[in-house]
Amino acid sequence: MYGIRHSRMGMAAGAGEFLASDYGDVMAWWDADDTDSVTTSGSAVTDWAAIEWNATQHTASQGTAANQPEYQYDSGINRYYIAFDGAAWLDAANSADWTLASGYAMFVAFSRAAGTSPMAFFSHFKPTSPFQGFEIMTGNLAATAVGTGEFGHWDGSTWKDQNGITDLNDTNWHIGYAYTDGASNTFIGTDGRDGDSHSISSITSNTQVLRIGADTNTAITRRLNGNIGEIIIYRSVLNTSQREAVVNYLSEKWGVTQV
Repeated sequence: MYGIRHSRMGMAAGAGEFLASDYGDVMAWWDADDTDSVTTSGSAVTDWAAIEWNATQHTASQGTAANQPEYQYDSGINRYYIAFDGAAWLDAANSADWTLASGYAMFVAFSRAAGTSPMAFFSHFKPTSPFQGFEIMTGNLAATAVGTGEFGHWDGSTWKDQNGITDLNDTNWHIGYAYTDGASNTFIGTDGRDGDSHSISSITSNTQVLRIGADTNTAITRRLNGNIGEIIIYRSVLNTSQREAVVNYLSEKWGVTQV
């Protein structure tokens, strides 16, 4: 089963219509700039519904007012986004969709505020043995856990991308991603530049929620102090041209210059 809430224009006028499902088997696609997909109480976000999905239309929610992120607008690029202040997160219920036995590709459009701690953009990770799950975060240089895409590291004064080049704390928008190659390897990248690769295995045993804005440890750590504009997660391996098409779409939309 496959679902789409509605057809929509994701790129600038005249650039053509983008649908994530044109490039692979979509697990979930959240787009904060699609205002119909975001439910607010005042400026606080209570629900963020996926606009494309596989078997279930996933909605990430937060019922506690103190932990609700804010819905904001970037006038420089004319886009709406969701702002996380280090105390906020959204949870989407566990689903069979999260089983990634045949590979994956994950993308996030983000900007990160100043800070010295690792921060998770989204996470579906079981913190007890057997460790299984996936997440994208700024963390250590290496991706050490099954299915984990940790890009970026602290160089003593600045959070840099996995190649030690791009400053991820510059408050500009960036595109982070992780993907598998169909041969038990995962690759991580930022703004069109690939970094390290690591061995992985299938993700088959995990009943955790998918959490946006923090990790899924019991203590809810690595909380994001930054902004998320868009998340696209595929349940399938994407080839080079497919990955580039998604990165190009996100880069153009969120004002990112690829490197």
